[in-house]
Amino acid sequence: MTGYTFLPWMREGLASSIPKEDSLIGAMDSRVQVLVSLQVNNTVTSGVQVRLYGPGDVTGFDQRQVLRTDPPHLATGFEENYFASIEFDRPDFPWMFTPAAAKGNRLRPWIILVVLSKQEAKLEIPKSQTLPILTIKSPYQEKLPDLGESWAWAHTQVNGEAAGDQGLKGMLKGDPKLNLSRLICPRYLLPSTSYIACVVPAFDIGVKAGLGEQIDENGSLLPAWDVKNASDTTDLRLPVYYHWEFATGEAGDFESLVWALEPRRMDPDLVGVRPLNVTVPGYNLPSCKVPGLEGALRVSEGTSPGLNGVPENFREALKDLLNKPQTLTTISDLSDSVIVPPIYGRWHAAKKSIDSTSRPWLEQLNLDPRLRVAAGVGTKIVQEKQDQLMASAWEQIGEIDRANQALRQAQLGRAVGTAIHKSHMSNLPAESLLQLTGAAHSRLLWEEQTIVSKERGTTITEVPASAAFRRITRPNGPVARRVNGGGSSQKLDLIKGINSLKYRLKQPLKSLRGAAVLEGITDSSGVRRRLEQANKEALSKLDAKKTLEGFKGAAIIIQEAILRTVDPLLRDPKDPPRLPIEDSKKILLDRLDPEKTVTNRMQARIVIPDPMWRPADPLEPIMAAPEFPTPMYRALADHSQDWLLPGLEHVPPNTLTLLETNPRFIEAFMVGLNHEMSRELLWRRYPTDQRGTYFRQFWDARGRIPRQASTKDIPPIHEWGKALGDHMSSTAAQEQMVLLIRGDLLRRYPNATIYAIKGEWMTVNGKKVRQPKSSPSTDEQKFPQFSGKLEPDITFLGFDLSASTAQGNDTTAPGWFFILQQQPTEPRFGLDVSQSSTGMPLTWRDLSWNDVHLSEGRYVQLSGGLKNSFQKPGTPANIDWNTASNSAALAYITLQRPFRIAVHASDLLPI
Repeated sequence: MTGYTFLPWMREGLASSIPKEDSLIGAMDSRVQVLVSLQVNNTVTSGVQVRLYGPGDVTGFDQRQVLRTDPPHLATGFEENYFASIEFDRPDFPWMFTPAAAKGNRLRPWIILVVLSKQEAKLEIPKSQTLPILTIKSPYQEKLPDLGESWAWAHTQVNGEAAGDQGLKGMLKGDPKLNLSRLICPRYLLPSTSYIACVVPAFDIGVKAGLGEQIDENGSLLPAWDVKNASDTTDLRLPVYYHWEFATGEAGDFESLVWALEPRRMDPDLVGVRPLNVTVPGYNLPSCKVPGLEGALRVSEGTSPGLNGVPENFREALKDLLNKPQTLTTISDLSDSVIVPPIYGRWHAAKKSIDSTSRPWLEQLNLDPRLRVAAGVGTKIVQEKQDQLMASAWEQIGEIDRANQALRQAQLGRAVGTAIHKSHMSNLPAESLLQLTGAAHSRLLWEEQTIVSKERGTTITEVPASAAFRRITRPNGPVARRVNGGGSSQKLDLIKGINSLKYRLKQPLKSLRGAAVLEGITDSSGVRRRLEQANKEALSKLDAKKTLEGFKGAAIIIQEAILRTVDPLLRDPKDPPRLPIEDSKKILLDRLDPEKTVTNRMQARIVIPDPMWRPADPLEPIMAAPEFPTPMYRALADHSQDWLLPGLEHVPPNTLTLLETNPRFIEAFMVGLNHEMSRELLWRRYPTDQRGTYFRQFWDARGRIPRQASTKDIPPIHEWGKALGDHMSSTAAQEQMVLLIRGDLLRRYPNATIYAIKGEWMTVNGKKVRQPKSSPSTDEQKFPQFSGKLEPDITFLGFDLSASTAQGNDTTAPGWFFILQQQPTEPRFGLDVSQSSTGMPLTWRDLSWNDVHLSEGRYVQLSGGLKNSFQKPGTPANIDWNTASNSAALAYITLQRPFRIAVHASDLLPI
């Protein structure tokens, strides 16, 4: 915690030069003058009396001076043993207008904080006044503090620990945000009461100024009220510079509530277990006696005996009953059949019966009546909340319904396409298939190029597969009728003839890059010579007749020359390779197979994010598994808190104890939840294969330290392969330690910090004792992995510790301590409710309200000193509690530091 330095008073400017000391009691001058002189070079002028402002000049202050109030405005639940206080920005604010100098480190402030119940006073804001008016009913003397001790409850605070006077001066001249002043009201409040806190004038001249009454400029300065003047029977009216309201809570503060807790060891025969009657189980099953029915929490001694606690004859009879549906093979077998209990987890384990090949957990769960009860509770909870659960499940399904419809249509399309592919396309001749599929050739690959590209380099080219070629060569078409009377065979012969070069297709021209000029043409074949001759002939014709007709004639001459000479050179004289038509048929049938095309199309269209959904048929409709992340311990406790912790009534109030989790019960309960949810999803036609694990969270792991990527308590049930209770996701131990606190502590202080620290051995007075490590490493601290609440006043927190590790031993292992710590806050002041009986020497922080004298109005009276019940500590030497003390010493005494207590696990576990 940051250190503080408290000062009993502070003055700045001319006020620090006031010569006359405060009388502390009685009257003094209401106005004060200070002699001020001016020095110019080496010449000092004669002094001038300057009158300073006093409390009679104040009719209000800037509300922005207020930094904080404790408690805040309209707060509830304020501790009645704490002092109400208000903080100001200026470190000298409470003494700014006090017309006197400090006397023995004591100086009365010009304002004071009073706290009154709404039955004792009334606050109103008159229209004719600028300040609210607080009216205190007569007799007011017993409701207000003694102004003769007002100096004791105002101080300056400097954040940090000053090293000597020079260090203190440096801190005061430093960052203004580190300095403040504070007023405290030392009244012992009543619990569950509404209060008004008001900053009011401490002197009568300030009261008159605030009320707008006439002020005697040369009068004496008297206190605003006198608690000893019993003759004044009128109501007291005070102007209010600042006010706020709050209410106290129930009796007790954090420290007193912690001391009220008693470490206890629970009886494993009373807590964590209750009787289970299996004398008349029904279904002609034999009577049996089993150990008690456990809950999700148990006393660490109460380890379940497992199936050994269930008689063998009962297990065999129950197994035969559960397996009976699998023995019915004919209609006559149904005549004496009955509806048998379910096999919990059968879909997740993919088993229809319980046999020697069953997974261990399946047999243990279904043949132990206690665990069947736990699974049955999970079933009951799902049945009670089925509508809400299904509504959430349908919300999670999103686009799966539409995707499944598309997948079902794709399955139909694939089936129809496959039938056509096998019965028709596969039986077509290669030539017909080539023409039939021509439109798709540009999108189908043959090795590393499209089929169109493959065709272009062969005798076939892409022409025979084109729509125009198919149209003019169709059976009984105009071309086919002229060739031997038509018919489809003629068409096939045409394709074969083209491929075998029986019929030749005119080869397309080679493509040229760039423009050709005569100078770039060689004359090895006489091309250049012929073109030059044609060019001269064209020019002569153009010279003879320079008209449009002449130009046209010249162009024709050039064109005819090019066709005669260049065209034969641009055509490939070599025969192109033949297209392997039979190979093309195999390629086309493979590329157009609906088993591939439809599947690939749907996989590109529908993306399934769940990596676990990988069915054998890619077009299988998606099976969804909704997730419900709600911690299910709440639903279990809502059903009955005895399911969470049987024997709760045997846990006394104000108890601190250790329990442990019961993973066998928890896993059985979770299987029951998921089993019944699978049945409900199937009944509601939800797309599911009934093997999903919809509930994986039992404990509330919010706020877990350190944070983990997954806080699920169980892995998916279909992955389970070990004994029941061995699948919990705890990182340290299957049975986790659970700290249970029954009392008002965490209800009143829900933000309290609770954690575990490894112990260490220390030698005290020659004796070896355990204590928490003073500087623990990360591995030597454990924070709660989960937490929860039970009505009306129980909180439990789970730690990754086993009972043996937490308890330790008396020789080598110091074990672990559980720490209950108050959350650090801004500085607060008050006295303890009562002294703690720790057996240690008392310190000032142990001072309680029972050790000080109070006035009739429950205000602290310093004049009485301390009661004999408190032995004054010897340190610090300059600290005391009386009228000779000062406000800085009283602030040190009453400062309430965050409270912390450590309890060893051995004090909480059964011996």
